[in-house]
Amino acid sequence: MLTSPSPNAPEVTPRFESIAPKTPASRLDAWDAARLVATFGIVWAHVCDAHGLDASVGTLGRFGTSYYILAAALFTVRGYHRSASRKFSEDALRKAQRLLWPYVVWSAVYLVYYAAYSYHSGEAFQELALWWGPFAGTALHLWFLPFIFVWGLWGSWTVPRLMKLPLPVLWMGGILASGLVYWFCYRIVFFAVDRPWLWSWHLHRLDRWIDETPFYISAIFLGTAFMRLGPGLRAKLSKHSVSIALASGLVFLLGQVLYAQQVNFIREHTGTDGRFLANLIGLALLCGSTALGHTRLIQLLAPAGRFTYVAFLAHVLVLELGRDLMKSLPGYGGVTTALSCAIVIFAVSLAVSVAVARYRVFRWLRP
Repeated sequence: MLTSPSPNAPEVTPRFESIAPKTPASRLDAWDAARLVATFGIVWAHVCDAHGLDASVGTLGRFGTSYYILAAALFTVRGYHRSASRKFSEDALRKAQRLLWPYVVWSAVYLVYYAAYSYHSGEAFQELALWWGPFAGTALHLWFLPFIFVWGLWGSWTVPRLMKLPLPVLWMGGILASGLVYWFCYRIVFFAVDRPWLWSWHLHRLDRWIDETPFYISAIFLGTAFMRLGPGLRAKLSKHSVSIALASGLVFLLGQVLYAQQVNFIREHTGTDGRFLANLIGLALLCGSTALGHTRLIQLLAPAGRFTYVAFLAHVLVLELGRDLMKSLPGYGGVTTALSCAIVIFAVSLAVSVAVARYRVFRWLRP
């Protein structure tokens, strides 16, 4: 029988798992665990920029954004399976609360910080705000939120229609559509855009939309097709989880090495930063973590992974606050010092996220 606690009983400090943001039953622990790796990758890429490291080193973290995009697309697909009766307007409102509200709030946070920095440092505020805009917010990573909101609405509208297609048509059409959209964005749109015009109107972050849109569209098409596979075929795949995990790990590692070594070659021959390779590495991370979903390691990492959304939003602020300290460290501008800084910034960002989840005074900082 349940009894009420004594009023004189000592307060029990909640376990780490108990204050983690609550997640729907559909969310896989494996995906949450992989978000730790993906978020650290994003932090690493930005720390490398701050340390002025060569692009070949910074590419090792670019898979993080690709993973987030892939996970967002697959959550849209899974969301339809769990709530097929939900109206499009209801889904749009949920996405706005989850994505646009944090976009506005954190843009305001970074605005206040940069305004204070401008006042105390004497640096012209206009220079700090040069790369801000309606699709970029006030920090270099906030573009991701309106990107996912817009394409998430497209995904919510598209998935119910894809579900009505015969499965062979969906697979063939999805593969063809994915190839076509990659070709169109990387060979036509990327070179046709008038970038000085975009910059003059503070629309520069639309460049990233060109890079990342093909991956989101492909994930919606092929993710929907995969979700429609029969239970028998899924059971067969689960029997090969170890092989899938090993293959995914191999693709992840080889992709990282290839990207780091050939980033300049890719730029010379494609005119792009080769984000399509980061897409492949992000896919390998998701497949590998899913294959290991039954392991104890995943179960241990998953609760911490649920804090990564706010950690992602806060990490640039943590980086900016520690920039002067980083510059005073011995070995600044080297890989070892940058790695140490990335670990600290990542840990502090997670701690900020825990505080936001635990204390009501900070609740407005998370969706």
